[in-house]
Amino acid sequence: MRIFGWELLKGKVHDKLGEDLNKSYDNTKFANLRTQMDYLKTLGGEEVRIPYYPIHERTLFDLAVYSDTLRTIHMQLRKEIFRQGYVIEEKFAKICKECQKEFEHPTDKCDECGSTDLRSPDIEQKKRLTSFVEKCNDNEQDILDVCAELNDDIETIDDGYMLLIKDYYINKETGEIEEAIPVELLRTHPNYIRIVADRTGRPGRDMEGKQVLICIDHRDIYRQQGEYCPKCNKKLYPAYYRGELLGEKYIYYIQGEICHKSKYKPSLTYGFPPILAVWLKVTTLMAQDSYMNKYYTKQRPPRGLLFINTPNMASITKAWNWMLDQFKQNPHMIPPIAIETPAGGKSGKLVEFIDFMRSPEEMQFIEMRNEFVTKIGAVYGVMPLFQGDLSQSGGLNNEGLQVTVTNRAVEDGQGVFNDGYYPWLLEQLKITDYTLALEPSEEKDEMAEQQLMMAKVNNARLMQAMGFEITLNEDKEFEFEPTETPVESPQQGGFGGGAGLGRMGGGLGGGGAPPASGGTNPSTSSQGFGGSSSNVGMSKEMKKLKIKVRKVGLEDKA
Repeated sequence: MRIFGWELLKGKVHDKLGEDLNKSYDNTKFANLRTQMDYLKTLGGEEVRIPYYPIHERTLFDLAVYSDTLRTIHMQLRKEIFRQGYVIEEKFAKICKECQKEFEHPTDKCDECGSTDLRSPDIEQKKRLTSFVEKCNDNEQDILDVCAELNDDIETIDDGYMLLIKDYYINKETGEIEEAIPVELLRTHPNYIRIVADRTGRPGRDMEGKQVLICIDHRDIYRQQGEYCPKCNKKLYPAYYRGELLGEKYIYYIQGEICHKSKYKPSLTYGFPPILAVWLKVTTLMAQDSYMNKYYTKQRPPRGLLFINTPNMASITKAWNWMLDQFKQNPHMIPPIAIETPAGGKSGKLVEFIDFMRSPEEMQFIEMRNEFVTKIGAVYGVMPLFQGDLSQSGGLNNEGLQVTVTNRAVEDGQGVFNDGYYPWLLEQLKITDYTLALEPSEEKDEMAEQQLMMAKVNNARLMQAMGFEITLNEDKEFEFEPTETPVESPQQGGFGGGAGLGRMGGGLGGGGAPPASGGTNPSTSSQGFGGSSSNVGMSKEMKKLKIKVRKVGLEDKA
């Protein structure tokens, strides 16, 4: 019996100790030792927690659809996160059947336990995984389609629910689940899923901390006691989520059927919508759009008023009626208003025009909109450059920094899937030999990696010249150990050129000492890093450095 990582021997002497430890472990785990969650997260019904926000969830989803600013930000994040697609890779090259140690490179013997019973990844698992992710449900959505919907939910309300529908095979004698076969993978709307938890956040329990149990064939009702369903005599399992159906009916889900993740503010239960942090700015931008729309349509105020100073009101009235007829034909005409001059008063101005139409420049519309759009994008990590704002691009501006900041936001978004949803899905599909991950949005700079590796080799040459023994580990990093006798350094040039370190001549790609008279020295060419045979040169230089390569399945090279 294994408790807390300790192996306890079975026997009469240890039975009492084992029972006491198990009882203590259960009491510690299930006793009400947790503190209460935040007040807003404890609200809800008897068995579920219901998130309460200042703005209703449906309003948040409507805002994400109708706001051009939020729509642009969410579309850019979704496009960048899934732009390169996904990749299915082997989790290991070999795995030991005895100790389960995984090896990144082929080998015939386990260096942990010495066993020679090793196996390669099961290709049938890859076929089964590929078939499932290419068609996840009856709507013929692939894994990217499902994840794109999940990503929109997370960006809007910070809660994404992946639903995996399974076919269960029940043992007729025990009533327990013997096998669960995944059938469909779907995204379910956050408005219709609630987490079953108590006030402290423990899943699968009601307000009082009692377990919420359901039968997989009778999911519309839950029970708090008993081990088997009274209707079909099948085993009851804890419910972790509750779904809402038509007609105010509910359906409960057990563990392994729904995966819930949050990105911006995860907690024991629900996340917190990032839209609430920029609610006022988003609604202000939408109000500005509405105002500008009315500004240039028939609901606008008059462009201005024309005041005429005259003592003859009858003639002006006649002219006014004529003007109204003309205004019906031309709504953009400026209407006149006549003002009768008092008797004996001064005439003053004959005609005066007052303009009611203020330009957007006078109201600073552009400056305010740019400020609000920038602040909203900063909450999501999307810079103005990715929102189509090129006003600040060019010259010595920080386009590169904007790209870097947005790439970090994209990496965080991919991490929700690579570290959250996909490992859970592989576990449910019983895929142990392969990994599923999204490809990075930005491709790696292979030339920069080659240059970095060559710089490390050059540093290894310096360490060898000082008398260190060099070893290349599995992570492709050099390890240095001092030796009693200094190792003689090579006398030839660096990668593609340069003299050896014995003369401390040119470095990587440098010139070095001049060749002997009457001939040319091919090793002193100035190809540098740009040589066409850089990989070949690197392997040759490592052999010259007498570097030991510590890799599984490869012998150490003297």
